[in-house]
Amino acid sequence: MIAGTGVDVAPIARVARLVRDHHADLDRIFTERERRHCEQARPAARGGRYAAAFAAKEAVFKALGTGWRSDIEWSDVDTRMSDANGGIMLTGGAGREAARQGIARVFVSASITGLSGVAIAIAVLGSPVAQARALQPLEWTDVVAAYEKVTDYTARYDKEERAISNGDLQRIRLSFRKPLDVKLEWLNGDNKVDQVAVYRQGLNDGKVIARKSGMLGGMMGTMRLDPREKKAMMDSRHPITDVGLGNMIDQMSRAMKSGQATAKPGVEETADGARAVRFDVEGEAAARLFGVEGARRVSIWIDPALKLPVKAEVVDAEGRMLERHRFTELKLNVGLTDATFTL
Repeated sequence: MIAGTGVDVAPIARVARLVRDHHADLDRIFTERERRHCEQARPAARGGRYAAAFAAKEAVFKALGTGWRSDIEWSDVDTRMSDANGGIMLTGGAGREAARQGIARVFVSASITGLSGVAIAIAVLGSPVAQARALQPLEWTDVVAAYEKVTDYTARYDKEERAISNGDLQRIRLSFRKPLDVKLEWLNGDNKVDQVAVYRQGLNDGKVIARKSGMLGGMMGTMRLDPREKKAMMDSRHPITDVGLGNMIDQMSRAMKSGQATAKPGVEETADGARAVRFDVEGEAAARLFGVEGARRVSIWIDPALKLPVKAEVVDAEGRMLERHRFTELKLNVGLTDATFTL
């Protein structure tokens, strides 16, 4: 059954200006696959490809009945990738909204005219059986199984650690590729990259490759650090090898099985305004949940559409926040290459 349709026309000239004037922010609009597809075209055709992708995103939002809104990113719609059901890939807020409505697939057709990109999107409901299955409670084993299907991902990673600068917010762009290639790009107040760290399992003699930007970076050059040495952990109580969704899932799984912590069933609530399922584990101080001194409870919020973590909090016996981690703008299986992890 059709849940909704959407049609959009995007003038090539307008989208070309958007690409030209906002080049630094394009990853918030177009996915890496989309940008690669557009940039591979000859110069005269690039604007048309970008316009077609933009029109397709608008058409999808209309088919979902949402339009663009604050909890949905343009890059939640990937016009260059299909999901397991043969529809266009939806992640983040768009994926959550589709799941909330029981939409199983969104099909898109786009074309380019002399002046515009044109697209139509059709949102299709799942079968009654599939919709009923979607309403079943989320289990932790579902989260583990969902991550097994992930090969790489990118995300905006915000973290606060009480032991580091008294919990000041750190804003980071995270790129991760299995088994353990990690790139962290710390952002300053102007949303510019302030420092970069890269770790690649089995390469670089096991060292973190790090570099600061600006004049200081020019003076210090590129540094090679042991992941657990003091200088490498100035901005975190956890080494770069422990960063990411996979480690978070593994830590939670171990805590649930350890016998030193009590796990509670998932409960549906909201995380930062979006629907989520929260899992909690509680333990005595000796359990050192997530390796954090004094931790007594860990809560992880799961995106029910992606079945992956989007937020985690670690608190002490008095309920004081020890750590908070958030993952937003999550893009899965984007095809990261060695170039991403090369400084």
